[in-house]
Amino acid sequence: MNENTKFNAAILIIGNEILSGRTQDTNSNFIAKNLTSSGIKLEEIKIIQDHKNHIINSVKLFSKNYSYVFTTGGIGPTHDDITSECVAEAFNKKYEMNKEAFNILKKYLGEIFKGININKYLDIYKLCFRSVIFVVWHYHKNIY
Repeated sequence: MNENTKFNAAILIIGNEILSGRTQDTNSNFIAKNLTSSGIKLEEIKIIQDHKNHIINSVKLFSKNYSYVFTTGGIGPTHDDITSECVAEAFNKKYEMNKEAFNILKKYLGEIFKGININKYLDIYKLCFRSVIFVVWHYHKNIY
């Protein structure tokens, strides 16, 4: 790793299914490779359970120590996923959809899933405040 790296990062993997061994984490490997190739030093990966206070405290701690914090989980967004709400609470922000981010995703996903009404998936795109949307960043690095 280049010692002149200006940015560092951490990955917070959230999910009881990861801790139990029911689901294997592959996201951290993908994120790590892309961070490294982008010149961002990955310094920590931590796996925690789906517990509100644990998520909030971990996000707060990581955000104090790292330029970028990525949260990921085992099976993706589900009806009982609390990660987004916890991240919003960690930063004392209202949990709501970011219209700019939604429009970027809608345009991007609309190209991939032509003919599918993605408006019914609004909960997946709710973002509590300005965020880097990794999947969009990965495919469209010139967006931000």
